[in-house]
Amino acid sequence: MCSINPGLGNEETKYKFSRKELDVETNLSYFGARYYDGEIARWWSVDPVPNPESGLTPYHYVRNNPINSIDPDGRDPRDAQPDKKKHKKKKGFWDKLVDFVKTFFPMPPGIFNPNQPPPDIVDTRESTKEVTESVAGKNEDIKNASQLFLQGNDNTEFPRPDPAKLIFTPHAKQRMKERNISEESVTEAVTKGKQRPGNKPNTMVYDLPANESSTGRGVRVVVDKEKNTVITVIDKGSKYQ
Repeated sequence: MCSINPGLGNEETKYKFSRKELDVETNLSYFGARYYDGEIARWWSVDPVPNPESGLTPYHYVRNNPINSIDPDGRDPRDAQPDKKKHKKKKGFWDKLVDFVKTFFPMPPGIFNPNQPPPDIVDTRESTKEVTESVAGKNEDIKNASQLFLQGNDNTEFPRPDPAKLIFTPHAKQRMKERNISEESVTEAVTKGKQRPGNKPNTMVYDLPANESSTGRGVRVVVDKEKNTVITVIDKGSKYQ
């Protein structure tokens, strides 16, 4: 009969296990108090201070700065570049670029406030606003600069299509029938209505206010100026001035 003595052959250990444990994430061996790197045969930390607060240690690995310091055996942290101040550093591309910028683009201290745009930016914004208002005029619905350029102003005159040669697309005829708009009203709008370039290339828009229309109703006509074709017709009603 065999008997088992639970205390026979067991090594007493303060940390409840007798051998090292492998930390698979760091590939370091953990001994309860510190880590050991088997590949370089070095401890990564010293033992904790032997006092009641055993979790504390006066040692900080590489002075908490692993970029500029090294500490191969965990006992002597030192500068990783001890000779950088002894030798003159040769300037590279980026150093030369920084020197160039500092030379040709000086910025006196205090001239730039990060909470306020520089004066040249403010002047640009104000100038842009003034130019836009002077060209577009007040209460003009200008969506973007390209539309502003194409739209011009109310006095801009473009060649008008020959009313006698106007061609009506099936879509335009359908809209005229649905909205009870005659060809005479379309011809009147193209002849004397306010004109401006349309949103699509090669198109013109003719707006005839109700007070200038012989029928008393405002009309908008969109024409393909190259094909002399009426694309669509819109009834603007009697209140359109």
